[in-house]
Amino acid sequence: MLNILSSLWGKVLIIAAGSAFALAGAFFLLWSSTSERLAESQADLALSVAANEANVAAIDDLRREADTLDRLLVEASERERAIRSQANARRSEITDLARENDDVQTYLDSPVPDALRGLLNPAPVDEDGDG
Repeated sequence: MLNILSSLWGKVLIIAAGSAFALAGAFFLLWSSTSERLAESQADLALSVAANEANVAAIDDLRREADTLDRLLVEASERERAIRSQANARRSEITDLARENDDVQTYLDSPVPDALRGLLNPAPVDEDGDG
């Protein structure tokens, strides 16, 4: 046995065994490093998926809110249009009444107190509200 270790083949065998051992150690380090990176990547992916789901939920909430606001804006616009229409009809009725009745005309010709003067708008407003 001593002869084998001292011979050339023995030295080659020792070098091969040492190389195999070093190579096995390198593979183990590479595998453990890769496993750690894989675990970190999976954790990052899970975090990204959770953040994406939260963003999707927030976008859905914003879309529902926008739909609600659009509906409320349409309703408010329709109510405003109805109020303007009623105001124009009342203004027309008052104008007709003033032409037909002298007492109403006298009352309407009386001075308006300064506090109320800014609230009155003698010009009729059209249906779409732009004058």
